[in-house]
Amino acid sequence: MRKNNLTILICFSMMICSISLFMSACTIPKTKIYSLNINYPYNEKALESKFSEKSVAIIVNAPRHLSQPYIVYRTSPYEMEISKYSKWEASPQEIIKKAIKEYLSYLKIFKEVRTSYTFQEGYYILEIDLKRFERFDSENKSCGDLLFDYTLISPEGNDIVRSSIHKRMELQEKSFLNLAKILSNALKEASVEIREMVTK
Repeated sequence: MRKNNLTILICFSMMICSISLFMSACTIPKTKIYSLNINYPYNEKALESKFSEKSVAIIVNAPRHLSQPYIVYRTSPYEMEISKYSKWEASPQEIIKKAIKEYLSYLKIFKEVRTSYTFQEGYYILEIDLKRFERFDSENKSCGDLLFDYTLISPEGNDIVRSSIHKRMELQEKSFLNLAKILSNALKEASVEIREMVTK
């Protein structure tokens, strides 16, 4: 009798566990992945530049939360949250690096543009310190927020160009899809600004 009761108890426990696992699977939201779509002005001609025979390596430094793909949003300057089920197709660190490399390569401002941390002597370095790539929510509106510092460094280690770019654009609606559209525009404008500064 005692053995039968134990068997029933085990079966009942297993059934409860199965039901709990099934309910958990049903309530976990699907992971959504977002990408940027940057429509650069590719009708621009290749630019004559004093760096046309030079090579450059792009290095992007980022805090830990921007070196992973999960989307970041803030409700105050003092606190940030990371979405569990929505993320970028790559980390913001890699998105910035790829976007700027593609644009500079297309315009042929430099003979060669690399994104590797290993490169030969004689390369210029475009170093970017990424600060923000996120949504900022206030009481009245939500914005896409892109902020980074950048420095173009000569092979001798001298700063040629040093500047900051901050783009804060209002979202039409508070959604990650709209955030992807806004940050696409912000990164496009930022890349054009870098090009203008480098080719002065």
